Amino acid sequence: VRVNPRCYNQEVISYCLTETVSAVLPFETIDNIRDLGGIPAADGLLIRPGHLLRSAALCNASERDIETLSLMGLKKVFDLRTEWEAAAKPDHLAKGWTLFHEPVLHETTLSEAFGSEVRFAEQTMKNMDQTMKEAYVLMLSSPRGQKTWKTLFEQMLLEDAPILFHCTEGKDRTGMAAALIEHALGVPEDLILKDYLDTNRIASSLIRKDEGLANRLHLMKECRLREDVIDFITARKDYYDAADHWIRMNCGSWMGYLKKELGLSEKDISRLRLMWLLPEGTQSLKQSN
Repeated sequence: VRVNPRCYNQEVISYCLTETVSAVLPFETIDNIRDLGGIPAADGLLIRPGHLLRSAALCNASERDIETLSLMGLKKVFDLRTEWEAAAKPDHLAKGWTLFHEPVLHETTLSEAFGSEVRFAEQTMKNMDQTMKEAYVLMLSSPRGQKTWKTLFEQMLLEDAPILFHCTEGKDRTGMAAALIEHALGVPEDLILKDYLDTNRIASSLIRKDEGLANRLHLMKECRLREDVIDFITARKDYYDAADHWIRMNCGSWMGYLKKELGLSEKDISRLRLMWLLPEGTQSLKQSN
């Protein structure tokens, strides 16, 4: 894997893996952590390095990794997991960070859509493919999901303090958050989709963990289980396409969704790009207040 220099606050991290669209950061205890910084966006500009981070959950983060994130200037963490997930495995946070627990697929949303949380689990096991596609649409269409995205953009418009957003594995809910941010900042569609799918290149350890769990529970007798586990842990284009189809049918475009459903104005979009983008070749990063 190619390693290139990159500028971070206090030279905390001097390199990152660069074969993916969003740069994979070399953290030991935080899975699937990537920096959107450096991705080409609107008007020939780039997303600011070190300011928009995506990852899996922070529940196993070491003191060293937490300290590194603090030295990078991290101020806000968006936890997109359900209340149950967050309570079972709470994030490891540093003093001074602000936690926004914004469950994009809240338990009540799943219950309303599928009858109950248990029913959702049953449906997932019976038909992983269809259930996941419906969940992607719910992330965008449900009032709870839209509240999450509105809060995220409100914070991005408030100040340019570094943000990390995550779910459990940094794939589905985190993938939708990244896609919405990247559309707002004018990232080309092909790069947005590639960034979403890049999880599959770097999350093999998570796949092995889930397969190991399935083996321990003696569930591998189910003929589709291994395939279902992989479906659940990997990013799939048809899941993204389900979200994309709903958006285009109901809002015309992703920008239409941002404006119609989330209430962002042209002024808001311009302000987001002013705050979160930099010219290519910029050597020093403006420090956040």
